[in-house]
Amino acid sequence: MTKQETGSAFQGSIAITIAPDARLVRPVRLAMGGLASLAGFDVEAIEDLRIAVNELTATLIERGDGSDLDLRLTVLEHGAIRIEGSTGLATTADTDEDRFALSDQILSVVADDHGFAAVDGVATAWLERAHADWTDDDGGEEPT
Repeated sequence: MTKQETGSAFQGSIAITIAPDARLVRPVRLAMGGLASLAGFDVEAIEDLRIAVNELTATLIERGDGSDLDLRLTVLEHGAIRIEGSTGLATTADTDEDRFALSDQILSVVADDHGFAAVDGVATAWLERAHADWTDDDGGEEPT
């Protein structure tokens, strides 16, 4: 496989269940970093995915009813990473829409696509980040 190809030599997933406690997000971030490393993501993309894990889990914890979060971190066939999570949906309307708008803005930067849904008493969130060799090419020449 050449550097120009976006496929991954690794394909697979990790399923993790955590209590709705922000202190438990760190192990999920570590798992995300390890999985993304196996899939060939660079250091900057791995850090973006760790930020994405923070935002996705925070959204689920804040919109959840206090039940466990079920998370799945997957390297897809074409080399992209997909993170999916779900928990029971809180029945109260105590949501900070400004906080969720900020989270949405952050996810728009660190993920290629993302979403949140609340259906039949379940809160779900997901995101995808493609594996690609992004360059910081602004069209200029390399410094000498």
